[in-house]
Amino acid sequence: MAAFPPIAKRSHLVAWVFGSLALAASNSVWAQSSSVAESSQSPAISVGREWSGRVGVGVLSIPEYEGASQMAPVPLIAGEARWGDRRYIAVEGPSGRMNLLDQSGLEFGPAFNITFGRDKNIDSKKVRLLGEIDDAVELGAFVAYEIGSTMREGDTIRLAGEVLADATDVHGGVLADVSATYTAFIGERWRVSSSASLSFVSDEYADTYFSVTPKGSALSGLKATKVEAGAKDFSLSANVSYGLNDRWSLFGLVGYSRLLGDFADSPIVAVEGDENQFSAGIGVGWRF
Repeated sequence: MAAFPPIAKRSHLVAWVFGSLALAASNSVWAQSSSVAESSQSPAISVGREWSGRVGVGVLSIPEYEGASQMAPVPLIAGEARWGDRRYIAVEGPSGRMNLLDQSGLEFGPAFNITFGRDKNIDSKKVRLLGEIDDAVELGAFVAYEIGSTMREGDTIRLAGEVLADATDVHGGVLADVSATYTAFIGERWRVSSSASLSFVSDEYADTYFSVTPKGSALSGLKATKVEAGAKDFSLSANVSYGLNDRWSLFGLVGYSRLLGDFADSPIVAVEGDENQFSAGIGVGWRF
């Protein structure tokens, strides 16, 4: 995860856009298997005999915080370095992972994420009165399996799961998600990727970001609410990239996340925010 300016601290959705959640890892315009990349695009320029990689920068428009209705622009920063045939380390905005396996199709390794809290600059006065929440650093592991699509030669389907736990005692909880991603290579320059994911959180996470305590209710006027563990949201995203040449590419992404159940019914969302969460971004990528 990258160090963003203060405005980026307003949203957990940056994490979702890039890796959430799981996200997620394969949603990035840089994440792809070596075999598919070599057959469908110009190969990345190697550093020495074993290393290759990609970096990308751009801008995103996302909700101020998870559940917010107001949008804010934030920087988009991502990168990936590969060594050997299949091992890699990738950073996608506030999320990252490392594949330790050198096996075709199967990935496994450590992962991390930053869940951004809420600061005093958010638009909603009532939510501001609930108090600030620090950024949380979560550590855990991911596993993914990629297979070739039977619908179209060269396309891939990637199934992934991730479990993370708070390492900074901000929410003290656990996050998990499962995702499916379909990636198509069109000609030698276009790459289109679409994903669906479902995320789950523990009581501690739900309470920190979606509950309203009696004290918070007295200060803000929002109804006191206790939100507990469960399926938090369902997300859809799409990414399109276009290779300008062997090194440079342009990309765009759009995302939609729907908060579910008690998470959507929390007054932080239902009264002051929106259960429907949107994001969009553009950027440029460079391969080395």
